[in-house]
Parts: sequence; C-alpha cells; structure tokens
Amino acid sequence: MRKAGNRVRINAQLIDAGGGQHVWAERYDRALEDIFVVQDEITRSIIGAIAPGIVAAEIQRTHGKKAEELGQWERVMRAHWHVQRFTQEDFNEAILLIEEILRRDPENAMALADLAYNWHMGGLFGWTTEPFPVAMERMGAAARRAVAADDRDAAAQTALAVYELFSDLHDDAIRRLNRAIELDPNSSFARGYLGTAYSFGGEPERSLAAMHDAMRLSPRDCLMVIWHTVSAWSHLHTQRFAEAISCAKQAIDFNPSFPDSHGIMAAAAAHLRRMTEAQTGLNGLTRLLPGLTLSDPRLVRPFRRAEDRERFVSGLRKAGLPE
Repeated sequence: MRKAGNRVRINAQLIDAGGGQHVWAERYDRALEDIFVVQDEITRSIIGAIAPGIVAAEIQRTHGKKAEELGQWERVMRAHWHVQRFTQEDFNEAILLIEEILRRDPENAMALADLAYNWHMGGLFGWTTEPFPVAMERMGAAARRAVAADDRDAAAQTALAVYELFSDLHDDAIRRLNRAIELDPNSSFARGYLGTAYSFGGEPERSLAAMHDAMRLSPRDCLMVIWHTVSAWSHLHTQRFAEAISCAKQAIDFNPSFPDSHGIMAAAAAHLRRMTEAQTGLNGLTRLLPGLTLSDPRLVRPFRRAEDRERFVSGLRKAGLPE
C-alpha cells in the first residue's frame, strides 16, 4: 500500500504458496475521502476477484490425477468446477464426484448445494434420464439437506431459493435470497439469483441492478454467463430487443454452452426482423437442445407474467422454431 496526498494505491496479489506462481493480481487507486468506505470496497473487490481464482488454482492442482487419487477437498473443487461448465458431460462427471464426496461426508453443505444446482441444470436442459419434475424433486431434496447441514451457508440457501423460484414460489425465493445476502454480502451467487428472481418475477429493472452487483463482485466467475443471460432476459421483458441481443452475445462469448443465451438472441432478433441473427441464435439453441419444439418442457421457465413467456415463445416462433 502506498499513499500520496489524499490518494492511496493498493497492490494485491494471490500467490500459490506451494509453487510460488502468481494466481491473481490487481491494483486499486482510490481517493481517501472516507477510509472505512474504501476499506470495505477494496475488501469486497478482492474477495469477489480471488474466489474464482482460488477455485481455478485448486482445479489446476488436480489435473493429471485420477479420481481415486483425489483428496476430499480436491473432489469438492473439481465437482464445483464441473457443475458450472453447463454441459451434459460435466453434469454426469459432477454427479459421480459429488456422490463420492457425500459417501465420505454426508453433511457436506457445499457438495449438497452443488448437487442441488447440478440437478437443476440437468433437469432444465434434459441431461437426466428422469423427467423434469423428478429432477426438480431431487434438486429440492438436495437443497433442503444442504440447508439442514448448515443453515448459515449462503450457497445452500441460494440453492434452495433456486428450487423455490423454479417451483413458481417467487416471493419465497426472494426472501431466502435476501437472507443469503445477509449471511454473505459478498456472494455473487446469491445476488445473481436475486436478479434472476426479479427478472422472472416481472421486475426487470430491479433485476438489472442486482446483476450489476453480482458482476461487479465477481467478474471472473464462471456464472457470469448466467448473469449476462439474465440481463438479456430482463431487456427482452421490457422489449429492449437490441440490448437483449447484446447481452445474449456477451453470454455466448463467455460460454457458448448455455442454451438460454442462444434462445434469447433468436427471439429478440426475430422481433426486430434481424433474421440472420435470429437464425444464428436458433441454430445455437437447437444444437444444444436437439429436437426442440415450442412445446418442449426444456423451454419451461418460471415467468410470473404470461406476457413475458409469450414474448419469448412468439420470438422463437418467428425465428422458425416448430410447434
């Protein structure tokens, strides 16, 4: 830390003590108008920035090891990484790892929260052998176990809130997400899903504000693809179709494996009669969700307002998705 006049420069580094390599570095220049505000801001920034770096470093340490060679913490980290990759292959790998973790430690709240979230994505996108309602019940059971194991764990509370949201219990989900943020104000996971609940609950402007907070807290997080996608949802709900396309493209650039970003791009572009972009989005959506139709349960989302769902479906219809 260096101070000059009324300004301070803070250089922060995260170094792997085992090998000495740099994992993350950042510089912060701030005016010292209120030292306590600056302190809190820098603390939040560093926590949000290094958490994904720590996960990435831990994953890197497990590369080259066979599953049976992994320690318990290494299994947790590798499973956490697979859960947030959003592919069917990663879904299956995460299930195997988490089941092994829970055989050894049945009350591991982080593993249970990841299991719930993994079942959520698997059911949503048809990666499971079970139908969506069964996958949802598995999600709910895992999320409730996570909260029972540690009711002060923000990730566990968030996983249960996601289950409530996709069970159309919007108000319950919002209350629980606010509770998760009270438990951990630095949780981009909780703040991002608060924005998701607001978006599907018909409050797009509040959603965008929460998304801004989630992305500011943890700009390197794997879940950035969802935060960009939910921003696209919120713009679609307000018929700001060009902004929806822009956010959807940002999500696709971050991780092209997440289906919703392609679907929003297709629908928004079709409403603007930008049919080349609509076709590109539709191609991406159907590549990730083969055999998709407008009545497919893989398009079920917890829209509180019927007009939001109709806007999305009619856009996909204009883009060429069959009935």
